[in-house]
Amino acid sequence: MAPPPDSGDILAPSGNHYAAGQFCKKAHLGLTTHDAHGAVIKCERDGGYNRWMHV
Repeated sequence: MAPPPDSGDILAPSGNHYAAGQFCKKAHLGLTTHDAHGAVIKCERDGGYNRWMHV
């Protein structure tokens, strides 16, 4: 189940939750949030890019 919208999660500019594999901002490196299904994802370096990855 997805967390409520006011849960403090990091959201995309569109207002939607990020998904694993999507790019993330340099400012978000090392931070965690939840995807739309409630799974925890973390912004990590992946081959020269910053991406949201499942924890």
